[in-house]
Amino acid sequence: MAEMGLQKINVGEAARILAGRWAKEILNEGKDPLLCRKQFEWLWIKSDYARETQSVGNLDDEVCIAESMGQTQAQIRGWVTERLRALSV
Repeated sequence: MAEMGLQKINVGEAARILAGRWAKEILNEGKDPLLCRKQFEWLWIKSDYARETQSVGNLDDEVCIAESMGQTQAQIRGWVTERLRALSV
């Protein structure tokens, strides 16, 4: 690793990098962010609930709550998209 100039990173940072790449892919390829929310939950669980991915780890639950509170799909899609934008920076 030293010869290649690579650094060892912790699980949380690795999860954040992966989640950021997924978010960019979803946004750049025009995928529906509502259909991709479970992959972030999976990553959050696999990373032992890393705080670096907490903002998207509960998306699935938050979407279900928003739906039960009467928010429209357009409203929900809007704030999910904003979360992904923030993550993909």
